[in-house]
Amino acid sequence: MPPEFAIERLLAHHGYRLLGGADEAGVGALAGPVCAAIVVMPVDLHLPDVNDSKQLSPKMRESLFSIITSNARDYQVAMVSPAEIDAVNIYQATNLAVERAFWGLHILPELLLTDGRIKPQLTCNMLSLIKGDTRSHTIACASILAKVSRDRLMVQMDERYPGYNFASHKGYATKEHLKYIDQLGPSPIHRLCYSPVGKSYRNAISTEGNYGEDLACLYLLDKGYFILARNYIKGKGEIDIIARDGATLVFVEVKTTCGGDKGDVAKRVDSAKLARIVVTAKNYLRENFSRTPQCRFDLMLVDLKMVKDDLFSETKPQVEHYPGELRLNGF
Repeated sequence: MPPEFAIERLLAHHGYRLLGGADEAGVGALAGPVCAAIVVMPVDLHLPDVNDSKQLSPKMRESLFSIITSNARDYQVAMVSPAEIDAVNIYQATNLAVERAFWGLHILPELLLTDGRIKPQLTCNMLSLIKGDTRSHTIACASILAKVSRDRLMVQMDERYPGYNFASHKGYATKEHLKYIDQLGPSPIHRLCYSPVGKSYRNAISTEGNYGEDLACLYLLDKGYFILARNYIKGKGEIDIIARDGATLVFVEVKTTCGGDKGDVAKRVDSAKLARIVVTAKNYLRENFSRTPQCRFDLMLVDLKMVKDDLFSETKPQVEHYPGELRLNGF
């Protein structure tokens, strides 16, 4: 039986007329985006059968999705991709999804009700409610929109990436899903920062360094860099990542560890390696540029030792970036 949702009656008594509710779906999934929805509704509107989305059948959620979107004054759904989740963390990604949804609204609420875990950076009045989707009709409506929107997307992903049965488990850590990850390795929409996926991925590749370079690329992309090349090899030399930072061409050396002592970053690359980087970089410039652009040589350290994020009990590697750390003769 649906809850009474007394919070709306209390807010109506205090003069509120237009409320927003925000909730997410997909925080605990191993694959796919995290999704957030915001619904703006009159405070006195109460739709029958609305409940926390987890308490409803898929058929009921689909039915309520149409009812909610037809009756809401405004609503918006937004998502944050697995690559973005890997580049930051699930907590920041969830707040980002809520912020994207909010800025897509045409009608702003007098007060935005959020689930207790969600704390977006917004310039509006907000009220955070622990277990908000069971206490607020408006948040429960948002939870239904977020859940249905994400589930629909994961059904589409099942067609794009067959073999994982995304249509059934929607990316969550079911026994079946974990079996498919072990058998097939991660798909392009798996979250590598989640330990079951990261472990499988590291087992599937030849060296930990490859995984570290992937995470370094995700970090640079999140910072606005444009990746030009990976593992550029010429003769005996190799450059892990070549990127653009604005007008500057950046050659990146990536060092990967598993919880070891970082030590002096300047000593991470020996003189012989530095000499090979210089020769390889000059070869790349000759092949791709008629005039030498402004260049920089960066060092990145990736620690694959998983660090726990207590808020969501998820883990992520650590990436450190040292722009211009490698000062090379000849540049």
